[in-house]
Amino acid sequence: MKNRTLLAAATLGLLAFPLVAHAQTTATWIGANVTNNYSTGTNWSTGAAPNAVDSRVIFTSAGSASWTNSTNTLGSILVSGGTAVLGQPAAGTNVLVLDVSTGKPIISNATTLFMYADVQGNEGFTKLGAGDLSFRFNARNLTYTGDIDLLGGTLSVNQASSLGNVNNRLLVGSNAVFAVANGGNTGNYNFEATRTFVVSNGVTFSIRTTTNAITAVFSNSIVESGTPGARIDFQNVGAAGTSESTANRYTLAGTSNNWSGRTTIQYGTKLTLASGTVISTNELNFSSGSGTWAAVDLGGNTQSVGQLSIATNSAARTTIISNGVLRVTNPGVGFAFSAGNGTVLDMSNASGFLFDGAVGGRNFIVRPDTTA
Repeated sequence: MKNRTLLAAATLGLLAFPLVAHAQTTATWIGANVTNNYSTGTNWSTGAAPNAVDSRVIFTSAGSASWTNSTNTLGSILVSGGTAVLGQPAAGTNVLVLDVSTGKPIISNATTLFMYADVQGNEGFTKLGAGDLSFRFNARNLTYTGDIDLLGGTLSVNQASSLGNVNNRLLVGSNAVFAVANGGNTGNYNFEATRTFVVSNGVTFSIRTTTNAITAVFSNSIVESGTPGARIDFQNVGAAGTSESTANRYTLAGTSNNWSGRTTIQYGTKLTLASGTVISTNELNFSSGSGTWAAVDLGGNTQSVGQLSIATNSAARTTIISNGVLRVTNPGVGFAFSAGNGTVLDMSNASGFLFDGAVGGRNFIVRPDTTA
């Protein structure tokens, strides 16, 4: 409730930014100097570059504020229009300290903010607004400490350390997107077991990779807060999604991924559960996405779901469930199919398929047909 109240206040007062009660210096970027140098006073409405605890900066249109070999301190950042850039990707000592005298630093962006600086601080931050806070091309090993409150929009990371210290938590308190966005990297993106992702009840947490050249691997890290009612949506973005080699790929690893909410796997996506990883999701849903193929690898385990749902939007799509036993436990709503003719549910490489109830009519193909 506290997170939702904060989000509502931020949405109503986005431009006024009435979120910090203590004294502060507010400066709007006007970019009057062609150098785009953060430290040049004429680039700011106040005539001086903001650099103090609790100070806040505002971008009302596109702008790029960069600096080298210096440290700047801010308490809050507001981007209300255009694409803004803070810092430079690799330019010497390029430090941004997030610091407030009370509470937590706030980044509220309605549009895209590229964060290129070496972010430091020990209070974490709160992300508000519908825009993308993007660390995509920030290759620095960031070590700031404190939890991140993700209360809207998109948070894009270039690597696990975009989230700072390995013990920082990502607290998802409102519908939001977490994008694993390669800035030139390939292969596995590993999120350590100590990086806990906590999803609030009733919230949809969308996870996406931006290319099929990478796999996002979450180790012991995704949990739900409160009564199981949250949803993880593994998304198909930037990949053809017609086979495993062209799909967006995600892995849940370890024995403590305590996920019991709803799970959506979009077409064009594969979810792998590593050996020993057992989840108990109350709904496994295959739907949406631009691909024609979706898959889940059960990790050699028996995985229990309350409901198995396949919705192909009248298209002929293939759903593959393999490497383990899938048990559908809710006999009342166990199956929910809205599938186009020619849709295939392929379980030929699964160890078994158990359903605690009867199966009604269907216009799709099951391989092998274990439910007839």
